[in-house]
Amino acid sequence: KNRNRRMRRTLATKSPVITLLAPNTRASNRAQAAFRSLLGLEPVELNEVLDKWRLDDRDLDAAITPLFPGRKRKWDSTASRCSRSQVILHILSMQSEESNGESGISQLQLLSITDRNESSSLESVLESRRFVASSIRESNGYIPSSMKALSLDMLSLTGRSVSVTHIVGNKRGGLPLLKLPKGSKYEELNQSTKEEGPRLRELSIPHYSDSTFPDGSTLFHKLGTSGFSKPAVGLYQWPGSDKGVMLRPIPAAKEDRSLPPPSLVFQCESVNDEEVRIAGLNNDEVVKTTTAKIGFTGVKGSGQLILFHPDFRGLDIRLCQANRLSSSFAEAQEALMTGALEALQHPNVLMEAETTSVISSSESSSDLHDKGDCWVEFRENMKQPSGYWNRRG
Repeated sequence: KNRNRRMRRTLATKSPVITLLAPNTRASNRAQAAFRSLLGLEPVELNEVLDKWRLDDRDLDAAITPLFPGRKRKWDSTASRCSRSQVILHILSMQSEESNGESGISQLQLLSITDRNESSSLESVLESRRFVASSIRESNGYIPSSMKALSLDMLSLTGRSVSVTHIVGNKRGGLPLLKLPKGSKYEELNQSTKEEGPRLRELSIPHYSDSTFPDGSTLFHKLGTSGFSKPAVGLYQWPGSDKGVMLRPIPAAKEDRSLPPPSLVFQCESVNDEEVRIAGLNNDEVVKTTTAKIGFTGVKGSGQLILFHPDFRGLDIRLCQANRLSSSFAEAQEALMTGALEALQHPNVLMEAETTSVISSSESSSDLHDKGDCWVEFRENMKQPSGYWNRRG
């Protein structure tokens, strides 16, 4: 008669696989370790199965035809699982012949969001690799498949890092590869399991509003016709559970020269307690984690805590204690500066510029303020003419 142990009929727990692209294997491993130590994500052991996957013609390793026979390119995978939301964070990186891990892209990038295989975490990661491989093989209307494979092979051969643009094309404007679930199933689930630690609750997807998928549809159209529930305006809930992860599309302004990083928002019991816990971890860690509060309005439970860590570069990691979902989203400094010219920003007025590593302070920016003339803005615009002449429509 214990109600806490009663089995009740509910939607099966479904969750996505969020695939990130790392510049190299070292960055991938370091990010996985940071997710574990700071947010409690459980590593998924892939070493025993990765070599087996590589032998499959559908795997990612077989998607690139090498320029020189016998030099097959290898893609490494690391994965972590959120025990509360069941979301899998899959991090891909391509091995290079000569790369020391420092050339090219130096941050994590959002690559794909795919439906998870309910039977196994390993199968979910494998299907994610195959989905990315199929995207490389297919001509998506932007880049011929042969050109994509050639450019990826050249990047690996020259030791440069691969970016999402090389895989999906530069006209996607921040849109990730997307594979949404088809319907939902019912099964008996035990709801009495005690949940501990942060839960991945939300993923924001910054993109340009005029960006489309190869079939011509927008991200809002994809999500709007997917059958996802909308618990709040602008939020789309992954089906399968009342605690399914939320997807929040965030269109950029036409004036923006770049996109802010995607946000991973984790639900926690107390932001203040998490801040104290993370500060305690800094005593044992060589690389320190800094925090900043955002969106606090004075209302109880409002606001979020942003984590700044070198191994999270390219991502906006947040902790939130509010149980009520909101249609509003507090954008960080990176989002506010995407339409600005970096060289014109004085380092003394950029809050926490050193920790975000998105906008770097330099002596030249100070010189522009102290010694600049009336043409300084025009000259800086001419250094980035695409942003000056084309304000994206």
